[in-house]
Amino acid sequence: MKKTLKIASIVLGVAILSLATMTGCVPDPLPEYESGYFRYAVSTEDDGSKKAYLIGLTELGEQQKILVYPEYIDQIKVYGLGYEIPKLFYNDLIGGFANSQLEKFFFPETPLESVVGNLSLSFPNAYPVWWDSARRNNKILFGKGAIFGFNYYREYFSEPFQNSRSYIANVSYMYNYAGAENDGYYWVDSYDKAVITFIPPDPERLGYLFDGWYKEPACITPWNFETDKTGELIVLDGSHGDYDTYEGAYLYAKWVRNS
Repeated sequence: MKKTLKIASIVLGVAILSLATMTGCVPDPLPEYESGYFRYAVSTEDDGSKKAYLIGLTELGEQQKILVYPEYIDQIKVYGLGYEIPKLFYNDLIGGFANSQLEKFFFPETPLESVVGNLSLSFPNAYPVWWDSARRNNKILFGKGAIFGFNYYREYFSEPFQNSRSYIANVSYMYNYAGAENDGYYWVDSYDKAVITFIPPDPERLGYLFDGWYKEPACITPWNFETDKTGELIVLDGSHGDYDTYEGAYLYAKWVRNS
């Protein structure tokens, strides 16, 4: 009996020691910073390079109706929304973007690494845009969520995304030069017979300066953001529709060669 108790004590001691060792290996939270609209955390890789993860909004960010996912923040590449801290039996998710003012959150590129709001899923060449949505455990539950891919988006309105409507995004911004990335699409958006209230950041092209948005590829007629209105949104019935025959509002970038 004493031998059995001794073995049990040894096993228990080893278990406690192992647990303490494992607990001691849990990494600390990443250092956090603020810049503009966002709070972010930075990880330093083995090779000395840095990665930034957006983890929330600053006071100024919480006042914004429209936000754009930045490619860089303070000259550090942004890899996604939120990050995980491995624990013994679970992972802590660090990050949250609650904001009652927010109407649209544009993602002009797919985040490389994300844990918040289901963005760990891959949407190649997609432009997710969120409106104010209810969430639980960092998952979108209802409200309006959209995934832009080229010139359509889908609106989810109940968990688990089984009920949705697809619309054609009726505003497409085109790079407007041969060989442009993303099949020539720079940005997409949607308005229902309305004036465009948000103009995306200027596109960039090596050796050229951006000189405004126009109504045709030849860049003859400028788009007037104060008076020109979009067409009507079209609901798609279970398919992505025939984009070739749809007449949306296409805006074309004008380029001037650097002197």
